[in-house]
Amino acid sequence: SALKRSTAKRREPASLSERQLIDAGLALIRREGTDKFSMRRLAKELGVTPMAVYYYVKSKDEMFELLADAVMSRVERAAPGSGDWRAQLKVTSLNAFKLLCEYPGLSGQIVKQPPTHHAEQMSTYGTAILIDAGYPPATAARIITTCQSFMYGMIGLQAQIERAKRVKQPTRVSTAYLAQLDAYDIVAAGLDALLAGLAAQLPKPVRTPKRRPRAS
Repeated sequence: SALKRSTAKRREPASLSERQLIDAGLALIRREGTDKFSMRRLAKELGVTPMAVYYYVKSKDEMFELLADAVMSRVERAAPGSGDWRAQLKVTSLNAFKLLCEYPGLSGQIVKQPPTHHAEQMSTYGTAILIDAGYPPATAARIITTCQSFMYGMIGLQAQIERAKRVKQPTRVSTAYLAQLDAYDIVAAGLDALLAGLAAQLPKPVRTPKRRPRAS
């Protein structure tokens, strides 16, 4: 029967992998956004029962955290020391922001969650860039904290823009205004101003000269 065929197609939890769960979740959000996302819809996307999904994650919030971490893990990062620290931080930040924008509504979920594993790795990466440029660790940490605060604010703005664009006939001027904004351009301009301001206020980085090997 059709019921038996449908049941036969469904997989047991043990046959699912975290990668399948993440890929299906991101595909669903890219196509429909987080507003329509549910564990039931995710299970249907995978061809399993909702309980099979709950075998891996306890809640939708935990699923969003897993998906956000997966997106952050895909951010391209140049090796520290391969260019000007301001350019490196800007490019990496824009890469992360651009990736998030590919998944409508996910940015709004990120600001509700604690920093993910890969978000913390991004912070460590940024600090390493600055230390390599010659700044003391404490100064590097202060710069990264400032940049992170700005980016979280921009992620929040992106979430507002996405909500405003979903309103078909906005009655508020602020909603109509938000719907016309391009957050990516705002982030790029803001990073230029922020990093230039930080560079102007900070002492010049001091590089420790590398010792040359002694001639034998």
